[in-house]
Amino acid sequence: MIGRQRAIGSGVIVDPQGYIVTNAHVVKGAQQIDVVVPATGGDPSDADERGQTFKARLVGISTEIDLAVLKIDASHLPALPIRASNVPKQGEMVFAFEALGASATRSQWAWSVP
Repeated sequence: MIGRQRAIGSGVIVDPQGYIVTNAHVVKGAQQIDVVVPATGGDPSDADERGQTFKARLVGISTEIDLAVLKIDASHLPALPIRASNVPKQGEMVFAFEALGASATRSQWAWSVP
C-alpha cells in the first residue's frame, strides 16, 4: 500500500521572477510542490480571493540549515529581496544562518544601533 502525504509550510518570495526560500523539511522528498501566491487585497477566507497556485521546482536544498530554494514560473511578483550589503540599516529585519555540523542554527532579530 502506498500512502499519500501532504505538508504545509510557508516561504518568502525573494525575487520577482519566482524564486522562493522555504524550509527544507517541508519539501524534502516531495514528488510535487504546489505554491499558492496570495492575492493582494480582498478577503483571504473567500476561496476566490486566495490567490494563484503554481507548480514549483526545487532549485536547491540544505538540510544542515533547513533551507530550500524553489522556482515558480511567474514574473512581477512582490518580493522581499536579499541584500548583498554586510551593513544593515537601523530597524531592518536580520536573519543569520550558521551551519556547524549537526548543530545548525538560525536566528532572527531587528537590527538596532544607537
